[in-house]
Amino acid sequence: MFPRSLNACAGVALVGALVLGPSHISSQRSPVTPTRLARVVSTPMPARASHPPGLPRGLRRSIVLPADAAAHTRENREWWYVVGHLSDSAGHTYGFETTIAKVGGIQQIIPGSPYDTDYHTDVSITDDHAGRFYQQMSFMGPNDAGLSTRTLDAHAGGARITTIGDPRKLMYRVQGSVPGASSDLVVSSTRPALLVGGGLIPWGDGYTYYYTLTSLRTQGTLTIGSRRIPVHGIAWMDHQWGKWASVDVRPAGVTDWEWMGMQLSDGTGINMAVQNTIHGAFGGASALLPNNRQAPVIRDVTMTPLGQWRSPTTHTVYPSGWHVRVPSLKLDVIVRPTVKDQELVDSWSVMGYRTAYYEGNCTVSGTHAGHHVSGATYTELIGYGVPSQQPG
Repeated sequence: MFPRSLNACAGVALVGALVLGPSHISSQRSPVTPTRLARVVSTPMPARASHPPGLPRGLRRSIVLPADAAAHTRENREWWYVVGHLSDSAGHTYGFETTIAKVGGIQQIIPGSPYDTDYHTDVSITDDHAGRFYQQMSFMGPNDAGLSTRTLDAHAGGARITTIGDPRKLMYRVQGSVPGASSDLVVSSTRPALLVGGGLIPWGDGYTYYYTLTSLRTQGTLTIGSRRIPVHGIAWMDHQWGKWASVDVRPAGVTDWEWMGMQLSDGTGINMAVQNTIHGAFGGASALLPNNRQAPVIRDVTMTPLGQWRSPTTHTVYPSGWHVRVPSLKLDVIVRPTVKDQELVDSWSVMGYRTAYYEGNCTVSGTHAGHHVSGATYTELIGYGVPSQQPG
């Protein structure tokens, strides 16, 4: 097994911080030290990625969809991350995550491993009405996974993401299965793809490409126990691939972070976060406005925890609920988890430890540009606490 920071694929949020650099933000602290990090969204697709200093020359600078939705076999790191917010005909709400990741270079990490590529999935379903969270992390070798280089068709364990129809429509079937629950959804992009940090980013001792689809119309079925539940809603997809040798996705000195992918009722989409480092807190945000115009990098972000929650499984203390302000966007909102316990915990243990992180469905309510807004966000918390000692 590997450090949680490698496998928390939504931790690609961290990429934006490398582009932003050490820009200070205001952070009101609570007894729980909040983690923060910035993801930056850039140009609509198709687009030409910038070439930041420090990247190897000769790298392709463009991201082209739908071709780049497929797998990139020459890169040793790649993942697809899909989360979303759903409701049924009775008005009950749900959240879901389906993540598929490939990590190469395993034999350098674990000498003697029978294979050099590991596949990893994180799948979860949140039943807000029942207050239940179903989750599973899974790890597997190449025989139990597969990636297509022609179109997006990725499967590993109980997760699958496949292209539907004309690839140019950016429409996908997203399936995930965990003990006690499963999801089978169709998602289709309603807005241009966005390049994170310009699309091509220095990353550790290497580089990464990264784009996001911030608004995916979603419909399909959740199965919880014996119930089959038709649902509809909105989802979010990240796709990142690149090459770097480090086992840890965090840059040196980064201890933890807190990220939100916020989708507001007025059509605004915001990537925002802050990261904590040994040198202090750094971060920022970027916004996609309803007319698809992108705001420049924003640094006046505050995320003030409103409470905390202790995991009964790992005993980790996480912040829970936030007051989020971005004065330059005239944004002032409250973010609250729909269910407090949305911690993903590895079912395996290594030397008595289990890895865990928080990836949770949350509601948003407040004001933007002087008008009331509602909305939703997935909130990711990485690096909190020490993994709990659990029996193997």
